[in-house]
Amino acid sequence: MKGWASLVEEKIEKARSSGVFNNVEGRGKPIQRHPDESNPFIAREEFLMNRILKRNEAAPPWVETQGDLEQAIRTFRAIISSSWVRRATRTILSDLPPPPYPRTLNNVTVESISKLRDKEWEEKEASYHEAALKEVNDQIRRHNGMAPFSARRPYLMLKYELERCYEKNAEDVLKNLEETLSREPLNRKPGAKRSGDAASASGNLGEFTTFSLWDALRRAALRLFGYGSSPPGRSASNQTPSTSP
Repeated sequence: MKGWASLVEEKIEKARSSGVFNNVEGRGKPIQRHPDESNPFIAREEFLMNRILKRNEAAPPWVETQGDLEQAIRTFRAIISSSWVRRATRTILSDLPPPPYPRTLNNVTVESISKLRDKEWEEKEASYHEAALKEVNDQIRRHNGMAPFSARRPYLMLKYELERCYEKNAEDVLKNLEETLSREPLNRKPGAKRSGDAASASGNLGEFTTFSLWDALRRAALRLFGYGSSPPGRSASNQTPSTSP
């Protein structure tokens, strides 16, 4: 050991004499301390390990899993938010007068939408919500097993996630409602006949402003089965024959 010690001392002395230590970074300056070095919640060996990893531009395993965990949480919240926005839009639109009556959102506000709760939707989507939330919590459990105490994540609870969904997506629901109403056709002009009256009075559809898809399909089916514009209850023999001139 004495031989090795003398050899090390000789190498150090030789390097000092040749000026190797003159250009050492931070020479003559106070040693910079990292805030985590005095953190009572981080063990000394953990701090040293993290410093080595940082200097070598490496990352501990829990840092890599943290990115995947954040993505999983964002995906889960985005899916339930999209489902709720569609559900809330259909629910509110169903309470408005049907077309062609004017449909406005005078009494619909962000505050009123944020207070909307739908137990039927929750029960219908409960199986998916619970399965998806279990996968996210499993990832949180694996992450917490590798991460230090200060970097661990709390588990998600379905009750609070739904409340967050209701409150955070109120503006998106209102925006979706406005876009849906803006795409609806213009109201029927005064004096225009309804599509049902038009179908019973004449076979010419060009003189009417609008007609429903159901009326068009009904007329096509009647033509296909040879009834023409007559209802299925009447045959050609029962129709009043036209007199020849």
